[in-house]
Amino acid sequence: MLEKDKILNLLIEHSINIGNSLAGKGYPSSELKRYGEPLALKTVHHICSIQRLCVPKAFVHSTVLFQEVIDFPSIAALTRTALESYLTFNYIFVAPQSVEEKEFRYYCWDLAGYIERENFPTATEESVKRHAKEQEEKTEIFQKLACNSIYKNISAEGKKKILKGNWRVFKSWRDLAIESGLPKQYFDVIYSYMSSYSHSGRLCVMQIEQSRDIISQKAMADLYIQFCLEILARLIHDYILYMPDSKHVHEVNHEAAFYTELYYKIGNQIKF
Repeated sequence: MLEKDKILNLLIEHSINIGNSLAGKGYPSSELKRYGEPLALKTVHHICSIQRLCVPKAFVHSTVLFQEVIDFPSIAALTRTALESYLTFNYIFVAPQSVEEKEFRYYCWDLAGYIERENFPTATEESVKRHAKEQEEKTEIFQKLACNSIYKNISAEGKKKILKGNWRVFKSWRDLAIESGLPKQYFDVIYSYMSSYSHSGRLCVMQIEQSRDIISQKAMADLYIQFCLEILARLIHDYILYMPDSKHVHEVNHEAAFYTELYYKIGNQIKF
């Protein structure tokens, strides 16, 4: 059994090789798959950054040398972001059980992106033109969504949420995690823990105060390496479902396939 940092490096390289195997093949052709690949890549990028943050580093600013640290608070916040990126990928591009459901989720998410940009300042001629073009695109997306049977049958409250840019509608991150196969108690504990770092809760400040030495900081970082392995294993598993032509690249790398399956199962079976 390899050490966890070596397994993480193995799975990062494996995920990159899987993605690169489709280069130049014109993927994806379907509108509903358009943003799946960059969303998966976003998740991998976050985990690569987490891996780099696990290396002790002394920060130098001008002539001032800050003590060597492992920045585990940033690792915690970034791990939460990686998890949310994966859950979004799973929810929109993998989990839907029908074409109608896939269209509904995709168009809600796509529409939300345009809604987010509506209030961006338009100070230049270029930004004014872009805003006008995006309004046309937004209208086209909404027209497609309005024809969807799930949207037609959703409540007025649900429609209101969608038009405000809430692409999950009535679902929470917890709901998305459970739908992806993560045990709910495990998600609740881990997500709450990571959120403390994103929102500067007392728990994170207390742990920063108590973890002043490299050994303590490494122990904190190792907790997130474990979770990153589970996220990456799930991403690889789902990406193969999303792009079946990449399956052969996964299968020929027996070592990476073994650890992908191992950490996928670990993520499904952890109980508190």
